[in-house]
Amino acid sequence: MIQKALVAVEDDWPRMGPTVESAIDVLAPTDAELILCHVFPQDEFEGYLREMGYDSADPDEVASRHEVVQRAAERFRDSGLEPTVVGRCGDPTEQLTAHIEEHDID
Repeated sequence: MIQKALVAVEDDWPRMGPTVESAIDVLAPTDAELILCHVFPQDEFEGYLREMGYDSADPDEVASRHEVVQRAAERFRDSGLEPTVVGRCGDPTEQLTAHIEEHDID
């Protein structure tokens, strides 16, 4: 049984939408903890900070303001799932793998 699930959120909603719908189909009948994770390449993250007028910020907070993350979270909530948003910086493959290993995600 799935206890924790991670959905990696990319920047493109037209590609992300079907992923969200598939995840809803799988996770809705479970009590799994849902994590939405967006990985910012370092230069992209620094660009977001400049846009927001910050010198530094928590990647989780920046991810929670990301348009596609917000849209995905809203769709999950509409389906009765309550996601936790996580932001990380660096290489997406490395960061997603690290998060999965660090948090014992199924």
